[in-house]
Amino acid sequence: PRGAAAVYGPQKGASPQDVASLEEGLARWADVAEQAFGFVKRDQAGAGAAGGLGFAALGFLGAATQPGIELMLDLLSFPDHLPGARLVVTGEGALDEQTLHGKAPAGVARAAAAAAPDLPVVAVAGVCSLSPGQLRSAGIARAYALADIEPDLTRCLEQPGPLLEELAGHIARDWLTPLRTLQVRRDTTWMPLSRRNSMTASSTSYDLVRAVPGGWGGLLWPWCQQIERDQGRVIE
Repeated sequence: PRGAAAVYGPQKGASPQDVASLEEGLARWADVAEQAFGFVKRDQAGAGAAGGLGFAALGFLGAATQPGIELMLDLLSFPDHLPGARLVVTGEGALDEQTLHGKAPAGVARAAAAAAPDLPVVAVAGVCSLSPGQLRSAGIARAYALADIEPDLTRCLEQPGPLLEELAGHIARDWLTPLRTLQVRRDTTWMPLSRRNSMTASSTSYDLVRAVPGGWGGLLWPWCQQIERDQGRVIE
């Protein structure tokens, strides 16, 4: 079952009995609404979104549905940021079966594959229950989970910052180290990436970091610096 109660109920702590009760209530609400207003929307894609709010929007407001991640990527002009990039980093709290049904990481991977088929996508999460094969089917080359490096879930929830920084180091070593052999050029017209204006970005690190959505670039950048410092590419 992929209805609103079955999908979202257990996430919020609902027992199997609670889910059955919620499902019965939602079905009753759909019966009354559809009979009173003459529409049939309960089985339309997106009707169960936000616990059934999609059904109300479709039926009472005449709304059209669109996957949220597609809308956000369109607003961000996501494909325009990919030329020259070497890695895309995405993420969410949990990578699980729901990820495969249109959630943000899968949407990012799909959009990246459409615009730049050879560009790898990795995902960061609190926990990951997907197999490598499932990740690959979603277009995600590899997942990095806080729970993989810290078994104490309480610490993962309360102190995620240091753990995310550690994961950023793993990503940098796994995906940036091979770039050491590339010929790197300097371009003094690029914006300095240090607040002290004491270093100029090489094309390798700059191109990677500028294509990382959200706050992941900030986590990856120190590791980019270190890798390039090892190669004598950063002026301090």
